[in-house]
Amino acid sequence: MERKYFYGLTIILTAILVTLSLVHHHLDKKAAVYSSVNDGYVTLYSSDGRLCRVLPNEVEKYKSVGWYDKIEDAATLKYTDSGECIVVFKDDADSFFNADDKWKELYDASTLMYDVNGDTTRVFLADVDKYLQRGYFKAPQALDPNMPMIAITFDDGPSEKQTPRLLDICEKYGAHVTFFVLGSRAESNKDILSRAAQIGCEVGSHTYSHKQLTNLAPDVLEKEISSTRDIITEATGSPPRALRPPYGSYNTAVTEKAKAGITLWSVDTQDWKSGNADKIVEHILNNAHDGDIVLLHDIYSASVDAADRFIPALQSRGYALVTVEELITSRRGGIENGTVYRTVPNK
Repeated sequence: MERKYFYGLTIILTAILVTLSLVHHHLDKKAAVYSSVNDGYVTLYSSDGRLCRVLPNEVEKYKSVGWYDKIEDAATLKYTDSGECIVVFKDDADSFFNADDKWKELYDASTLMYDVNGDTTRVFLADVDKYLQRGYFKAPQALDPNMPMIAITFDDGPSEKQTPRLLDICEKYGAHVTFFVLGSRAESNKDILSRAAQIGCEVGSHTYSHKQLTNLAPDVLEKEISSTRDIITEATGSPPRALRPPYGSYNTAVTEKAKAGITLWSVDTQDWKSGNADKIVEHILNNAHDGDIVLLHDIYSASVDAADRFIPALQSRGYALVTVEELITSRRGGIENGTVYRTVPNK
């Protein structure tokens, strides 16, 4: 289902919602339905399927006793893997969906897919193979969103010496981490990026030369992002889905050109300042919790030494160590281009 089709479907579904509501209430005689929709009245909805029309100055009074002025607040849309859609009022939802498990939330019935340029489209699961044949890439399989998980991330690499050591540690413990690489360093170390992707780690972009993106002219900004995207795509076989702007600095121009999610952090180890493995381990174990995105750098030996200790320690506490994309896909249905992520708690 391509983006323009998705938006068109949304408009159609809105019309269907109103029509179904009117038909439902006409048959059950739960509310009077006025023949004119431009008569100065406001349509309100209840979660058990009733509809009423009130004067504008009465809306707040009705809302205070459980009526809604938006039908999406009173009803829910569910989908099948092939894109069928149904509207059910919330009071009836549990009994209806317990009887038929083919109806799902949109995020469960579909997945985000993206092309080589990073442009995304949401696709119903039944259509995934068709899009793969057209050259699209698929987001990783969603994990159980209720499982405690943390995304460990490393900036400024790859380091010819330290990053391979870190990959050995990740393999040893079965941990997935995310590398936000500089294109200037990745260009001559594509084999390291390739290995990272092969063992389940994620390779994101930290731009080409670590410039503050908000200070750049549009053409320079585009080159900083696109050149690194091309390097990562060549090394791993797919474009990066996450971009970490240097210094965490971004603006509208950055989010529009990113062609990826803007990934910041919720736990900053400041490993560049301490250079001390003990302090890094202590900081992570005291501050990292479910849904957090942790910032480190794989160019420092102390950070890699610390990883050999905090990774098994976090796993012993029940945390799955996942990539940024795995975390966001599991809890938000996929990375949205231009969206800023600092932490991804379970809703």
